[in-house]
Amino acid sequence: MHRFIYLLAMLWLAVTLAGCASMSKKDCQTADWHSIGYNDGARGIYYSNLDNYRKRCSEYQIAPDANAYQTGWNQGIRSYCTGETGYRIGMSGQAYQNICPADLAAGYLAGWQQGVQQYCTPENGLRQGLAGYPYRGVCPSSMADEFQNRYRLGLDVRQARANHQNLEYQVDHLRKSLTAEQDSHRYHELLDELARLRHREGHSAFTVRALEACTNDDWFDAGLSDGESGNPYQADEIDRICRNYGSGEDEAGYRDGWSRGNNHYCSYDSGLYAGQSNQEYRGVCNGPGYGLFWSGYLRGIQLFQAGHYDDHPRPQYPHEERSHPRNAQPGHQQGNAAQHPGVHEIRPGQGQVNRQGQGKAGSKQPAGLAKKEHPVAGHVTHPGHRGSVAGKKPADKQQAKHPDQKRGFGPDHPDKTEDKQPTDKQQTQPAANPRGAQPQPEQ
Repeated sequence: MHRFIYLLAMLWLAVTLAGCASMSKKDCQTADWHSIGYNDGARGIYYSNLDNYRKRCSEYQIAPDANAYQTGWNQGIRSYCTGETGYRIGMSGQAYQNICPADLAAGYLAGWQQGVQQYCTPENGLRQGLAGYPYRGVCPSSMADEFQNRYRLGLDVRQARANHQNLEYQVDHLRKSLTAEQDSHRYHELLDELARLRHREGHSAFTVRALEACTNDDWFDAGLSDGESGNPYQADEIDRICRNYGSGEDEAGYRDGWSRGNNHYCSYDSGLYAGQSNQEYRGVCNGPGYGLFWSGYLRGIQLFQAGHYDDHPRPQYPHEERSHPRNAQPGHQQGNAAQHPGVHEIRPGQGQVNRQGQGKAGSKQPAGLAKKEHPVAGHVTHPGHRGSVAGKKPADKQQAKHPDQKRGFGPDHPDKTEDKQPTDKQQTQPAANPRGAQPQPEQ
């Protein structure tokens, strides 16, 4: 209902604030200045608007009838200065106009103040910011801070979405160029540029998720997206961002979403896609998921180096919903933790949040990050990880290291080789086109 009233007010205001139309010589000669004055007054246009008519008609050496205009304006302004009109003006966020006669000013002002009370709610502040409407400083001091916090949040969400959409377009355009590129040198230049763009896109996507989480104080979707994107646990960072807008925290929702998203991400298909797309791995998988992810990631790296970086589709994850209501009591979380093993159970008095991100007793961080599990069979290592994961040894019985470890590059660097010795077939690639070689079947 409030939204409908607001739209009507904005429509009415557009008509009210319209300036005088251009006037021809005939218009100036035949004008009914009493009616023109009445219409201006009834629309809340100041009496000084007569000067605009004077200026236009002076081009034809014609002067408006000022007395007729003033008489009409005095009648029109009385129909304008009602409490209902004041309410519409206040509801649209317009400043108070000291335009009404003394005997009507109080009723108009009272209506305006009521409209401002409806306008200056935090919910409307967010809507105004998301729509990009200007704020004219009409809110009383008791409401201004909360309104402006939500208004700034809406503006920042709007800007962050636009920035991310632009980066997505650039990445998509560059990927298409990379697919069609035949020159080897230019191909690797494009890979470097794509790696930089993807880094910026990933940061931009997180900014959008964090700001959107602040709009409704529900962080489940942000955690789910971070987990499915292979991002580390970032509830503290979202909390830092939301505090700038006076928003509440929802680490329980983020933890629930991140745990589920991380379970989706730590799979063979995700690893294959990440390796084949030349994406960075950020050390988020543990236990059996770690081995599944890295077997796919190593295979994806082989395909990427062979030039088939875009052949594998992005994994599709099942739809997830929050397992417990917003602000659920600890007892509710405890029951859901049994249904969803990925959700770390927090009990009252368990300890403080560890802001350094280390999983220790008392940390709210998911238990899977507290200590990585490293079975002692086979060895598939990656940069920054000193343990091992269960798996089969390569067919050549040599230790298979992560392909980036030899040169010390991160997983997102396009110039990477494998430590294990490739077979003769794997060494054979057309020199002119690094994407020309066919991938070898998996071991």
